[in-house]
Amino acid sequence: MAQLILPFIDYRVAFAAESKTMYIDFQSGTLRDQPVSGEHYSANNTWSKNIDLTPYIDGTVKDVKITVGPGQTANRSISGNTVTINVNGNELTVYGMAATNPGHQIYRLPDGKRWEHKGANTSIYQFVPNDAASGGITQKPGIIPDEGYIRPASSSTASSTPTTYNGTNKEGNDLRYLFGNPPKDMVDIGPNWNMNGAAVTRAYNVPPPSVFYKTQPTNINPEPKDPVPLVDPNSIRLTGASEKHIGIEPYSWGYINGSNQIAVRRILNTVCTYYVNDPVPVGDPRDCRIESKNTGSGQLNNYVMEVNTDWQVKTYIYSMGKVEITYEIPATPDLAALEIKADNACIQTGSTQTIRYSYKNVGVSTSTAFTVQLKVDGVVVKTENASGGANNNVLLGGTLSYKFSTSASKTFSLVVDSGNTVGDTNRF
Repeated sequence: MAQLILPFIDYRVAFAAESKTMYIDFQSGTLRDQPVSGEHYSANNTWSKNIDLTPYIDGTVKDVKITVGPGQTANRSISGNTVTINVNGNELTVYGMAATNPGHQIYRLPDGKRWEHKGANTSIYQFVPNDAASGGITQKPGIIPDEGYIRPASSSTASSTPTTYNGTNKEGNDLRYLFGNPPKDMVDIGPNWNMNGAAVTRAYNVPPPSVFYKTQPTNINPEPKDPVPLVDPNSIRLTGASEKHIGIEPYSWGYINGSNQIAVRRILNTVCTYYVNDPVPVGDPRDCRIESKNTGSGQLNNYVMEVNTDWQVKTYIYSMGKVEITYEIPATPDLAALEIKADNACIQTGSTQTIRYSYKNVGVSTSTAFTVQLKVDGVVVKTENASGGANNNVLLGGTLSYKFSTSASKTFSLVVDSGNTVGDTNRF
């Protein structure tokens, strides 16, 4: 394979100031000749690019002015013909809505006398329901009593000493609702005396919606016509919740200790009958599902705790970026080697390939003759005499048929004005 190496060098000597206006395409990170319409949404509050201005001008950059759209700010730094552009986007809050179902798993013990449940960050609690007091098999958890019995995870039996569920910052607040005793670090946004004894599920990482909109979604208009393609995931916040099914109530939510959390309460007063493994399942899976059955009366139920959740997140808008370039054209000849390339990207050993090279005078025109040399591994393989000199910005060049007799890499180089007759610095 031939290795073609040629830096693009385009030095200038100050002569006359010129200007050119380009436009930022924030999405592609490039400059365009015409204004770019529309808005670019980004998850990042800053947009930064290093852009070589050499392809856009015939001179040396002297100054660059950046203008951006409403709500945005910009700054730039210049190094040679490269400009670094930094833009701060226009922050916009956008909205989402989702249905959230943390569920409430609760297990009826094989003897049919107790129920057992556990929160994400609680101990395992057992309690005796009201409908088991007569000695029969409990059919539903019902109202959770004030006290339960903690079962160590390493033990198959619970303590015989009862433990009060609720109290200030008690872990049991994550499992049982009591007016005035919200889960730790949460606030009871919707207090309700009538829900005392309801089961509670506290979700510590509520999944956000997959799509956000500039318009606030509603139950009537859940999918507005202005979705936003990119948002800042670190700014996603759970900002509201509402009842989706009667009797299933969100009562505390927010961004707490670095995560979006919600607490939902429900009195578990329905008998769970839907079991997918039954030959003909009966019951309503939208209310409760039996997830497994064990020996005796052992049964794991999962009660639906589905509620509506409202969300906000930040996105950043970039629009109308204009780049005004001030540059100077040289007052002397400035010969520059531009390119060396082979016609084929894949070169087989033993094949003969056409090598093309090009150069031009990016300074003022000159009639002085000069010599161009093409080298392979430092050895001159072709010499070209430019007897008529070179006019400004006229592309010149030639070809060479070269046989790649071995598989060793080759380094091609182009020397313009090898004899330094024009007086310009050689270009390699």
